[in-house]
Formats: sequence, structure tokens, C-alpha cells
Amino acid sequence: MQLSPKPPASCPIAALLTPPAQFRFLTRNVFESSNLEETNDILSRGWFPHRAQLAHPRESFYCKVNSSQFDKVSLAFVTKHGRVSGQVGPSTSTYLIRLLFDGESEERIGESLLEVGKERAAIQSPGDIAWIRTSERSGLLGVTLSVDALQTELESRLQRPTNAMLRFSPSMELRSQFGKAFTRQVFRLCEEPGMDGIEHPAESKSVTQIQHNLISLLIEGHRHNYTRLFHRDSIAGPWQVRAAEEFIRAHAEQPLSLGELAMVTGVSSRSLQSSFQKHRGCSPMQFLQNVRLELARAELMSPGEESTVTSVAARWGFGHFGRFAADYRRRYSEAPSVTLRRRRAQNKL
Repeated sequence: MQLSPKPPASCPIAALLTPPAQFRFLTRNVFESSNLEETNDILSRGWFPHRAQLAHPRESFYCKVNSSQFDKVSLAFVTKHGRVSGQVGPSTSTYLIRLLFDGESEERIGESLLEVGKERAAIQSPGDIAWIRTSERSGLLGVTLSVDALQTELESRLQRPTNAMLRFSPSMELRSQFGKAFTRQVFRLCEEPGMDGIEHPAESKSVTQIQHNLISLLIEGHRHNYTRLFHRDSIAGPWQVRAAEEFIRAHAEQPLSLGELAMVTGVSSRSLQSSFQKHRGCSPMQFLQNVRLELARAELMSPGEESTVTSVAARWGFGHFGRFAADYRRRYSEAPSVTLRRRRAQNKL
């Protein structure tokens, strides 16, 4: 939606108006404004409470937001010109992660002082207020995650109810193994709505699975007030591993989370992961990926009249055709399109 005129010609923001390539599909609920008060109001109503002011009253300001909203995760890419300072939050229903791709910001969340930039992101838990001062130019991706979704996954993994709100350490190191994995999943979710002609991306299996992956990564990989409970040594029995395998095979077409598998088997997610690694040489989620590839190949080997590689990939939760084709080729030493063509030719004989 267009809420204000284009910026004045003197405002050097032309390069900011188009998001980087990886965010080109975040096209819902777009607004742009050269009025800071209007921007505060819209961001407060649509995302998190905002109260910001310009570093100097005469400084020019411009902001544009591209966003996509899903059932558990929302994304908003904010491009901004003008140095501002102020506060963000608090929220009671969402966690907010700020990933900066252009510029820097100084933040204080509770007792933590952060230099946020390309190597460090900030995580704001419900109830937190972040005091922020930004550089003149910035490009920021805000990732909001549902409190209910995170709390449900946490309790499923622990196999017990929790009494306190899940609270994360405010600083996320993006060069860590976890930080890189989390960023990759965020990029996948940014790209997914534009892939393979999916008309309703928020309802696609692959989008739901990526949301599960982001929630799982955050609970498993970033420090929080329940982290110590995930480091207790325990192991699930072989029958519980088999129960998880049977559940995965019976529900492979559905988006699944590690918490759901823990709930089915009656053990913690850490116990289940340790046992899968010991008995199967892979994680439960990698086993799920392998099962989906097997089922996709089985369908390509016995195709229906309307079957296409894209439709088969989408049915088994692969929303990104290029990644599906690459994984399939690594596993079966041929492209999925080759499998389909060969089987169709054989069926005509």
C-alpha cells in the first residue's frame, strides 16, 4: 500500500528502494514513508511498538518496508535513510530478531549492550524493550516468531510443561555454526513464496516445514533459560527410534518438527537425536528428508498421467525445485526429470 509521496530528490535513498535479490519476494503489506511519526505508527500497529526520533530535527528521513506473513513466522525487510534513536517493544506475543544487511546499530536490551551488524544479530524476547541508535543508512530484516509456537515446541521437546516464558540471550553470533544455519533457513523462507508457481505460499508444506526448522534451530542452537535441560545425557531405546521412524514414514507428506517426534516417542528431543545418531547415523530430521526423497523417487518411477517433477516435489514437501533436483541427483545419480522421462518411455512399450 502506498502511504506517502515519493522522497524528495535531495534525499540520497534511491539504492534503498529495491530490496536485495534474496528479499525480492517479500512484497506483501509494502509501505513507504518520509514521515517518521507515520512510520512509528505503522510499525507499531503492524509489527512491534516503535518510538523513534531523528538524531537531528532537520535530517532527512525515508523508510520502506517489504513483508510476508505466515502462520508462525513473519518477515519484514526495512530499508531506511536517516539516523534515528528510540525504543522498540515490548511485545507479549512474539519474539523479534533483527538481522542487519546494511549499516550498523547500537542496542541495549536489558543489561546487554550490542553492536548489531553483519556479524551479530539481536534477539528481543517478549517483555523486553530495546533501545536502539542506527546509522544513517540501514537495511534490516526483522524476523518475528510466535510465542505460542515456540512454547509448544519447547514443551514437546522437554516432554513436560514449562512454568516460565522462554527467554533468549539477546546476542546472536551470525558467524557461528548456528548463526549460519539460521540465516540459511531465513533466506529459504524469503525465497520460497516466489518459487515454482505456488499460488498460496503460506499454505505450502515447504513453507510450513521451514518455519518448523527456524523454531527448532532457535530452541536448539541459541542460549536461553532452558538450555541446561537440553544438555542432560540420556538415550532413547531402539523401540523408540523405530516408533519415530514409523511415524515419519506414515506422515512424511506433512510438515513435522523434532518436538512432534519427541512427543510421539515419549522422550526428549535430545534423547531422540542421540539415539538416531547412534543407531541410524543421522538426525531424525535428516531421516525425514531421506524418506521424502525415497517417496518422491517411487512416485517418479510410477507416474500418473498428470505427474510432473514439480508436483511430485511439492507433494513431498520440497518447495524449491532447484534444491530438490540437486538433492535427488546426489542421491540417485540422475536428475528427477530423467527418471520421469525414462519411466514414461518404458510404460509406452
